[in-house]
Amino acid sequence: MISTGRNAALAGRPEGLEQLSSLLDTVLGTLGDAALKRGGPLAPGGPQAAVARWTRSWAAAASSPTSPAHSG
Repeated sequence: MISTGRNAALAGRPEGLEQLSSLLDTVLGTLGDAALKRGGPLAPGGPQAAVARWTRSWAAAASSPTSPAHSG
């Protein structure tokens, strides 16, 4: 089925290239702003530190008395 309505594939429309270019500018700008705020492309400590932080926060949330895991 080919959609020709409002939700048609963005790149498939005649104006798709311009819309994709605008979207790409927005995404890259947002990623660049976030990297500047963090002081680099990755959080301090790199991917290993990011995973360790996530694991600690997940473990803390899972062991919390208000966790859904403790509700039954």
